[in-house]
Amino acid sequence: MKNIFTFLLLFIFCFGFSQDFDRNWDRVIQLENEGKINSANEIVQKIQSKATKNKDEVQLIKTFFYKSKYMLTLEEDAQRKIIYDLQNKIAIAPITSKAILNLIYARCLKSYLDWNRNNFYKRTKLDSIDSKDFITWNINDFENQIDNAYLNTLKDEEVLKKTPVKDFEPIFDFFSIDTFNATSLYDYLIQANIDYYTQKANKWGIVNFNNLEYTKALLGSNQEFRTLKLDSIQNKPILKVLNLYQKADPKTSPSEIELDRLLFCNNYIIKKNENFISVLNKFQNKSKDAFLIQKIQFEKAKLYAELASKEKYKDYNSKAVTILDSIISIQNKSNTSKNAQVFKDEITA
Repeated sequence: MKNIFTFLLLFIFCFGFSQDFDRNWDRVIQLENEGKINSANEIVQKIQSKATKNKDEVQLIKTFFYKSKYMLTLEEDAQRKIIYDLQNKIAIAPITSKAILNLIYARCLKSYLDWNRNNFYKRTKLDSIDSKDFITWNINDFENQIDNAYLNTLKDEEVLKKTPVKDFEPIFDFFSIDTFNATSLYDYLIQANIDYYTQKANKWGIVNFNNLEYTKALLGSNQEFRTLKLDSIQNKPILKVLNLYQKADPKTSPSEIELDRLLFCNNYIIKKNENFISVLNKFQNKSKDAFLIQKIQFEKAKLYAELASKEKYKDYNSKAVTILDSIISIQNKSNTSKNAQVFKDEITA
């Protein structure tokens, strides 16, 4: 059963630990790399005791990650213990830590459900969930609990907006220091919610509307989009994502979350890639952020490559390659640059 719970290692994917370790954490990593898990775990326990005494919530969350990882190696039935530990920590955590722990909890349950989904189809639906014992839940119970946990990540909106992510620097690692400094905990969590509910949306679902002004608002500025009435959208997953985008609070414009919203609206609602290239061009002209411009360029390259198969767009593949080359030539070692190289290799193979 332990291998089922290896998704806990993916918590490091979600948060990416900062490399700014103090001497104790340096020693933990050294022992871990040497395979001395018991010794590493003992130091983590000491860090946890000190963090508890000092009420250092950031370090407590960090020790949770490491203790959970080591439990998978050292203890039987680790998965159940980790879930219960999370439930208990959420119950007593202060607002900001509670929000982060709810996100961890949601992702933890989602991964466990995905690993075991076939086994859960045989379970009958419970009238209510009175037990914290997730082992007894059916699929519907899991999905309700996951949705609940995501809802709780944004429960204290005003506090989260006033809390910079940099306050949690030991458990977050951002590529761009400017993005790191400008990001609130609310920004991070709203994006996490959007990512989750986008996975539940059906790109081939039908969204009933046929209105030029409506389309303009979906692909317009934040101000235009936020004033848009969404009552006519009956597709619940897509409506949920749009509501979350309207709740987003980017500090600058244009912003990465605006780009994500434009992509979502085109891919899931409007579905007119030929026209969307001009939307991306206008959005790019407004931006002065080098990393954001790279991402916009990459999306344009993907569209050109996708449309190139059509008879009237014979030169689009070469346009895509030209854009990809311009991204790759920028020496900032961004993820977009790496992705551009991979994509270029695919379409030129």
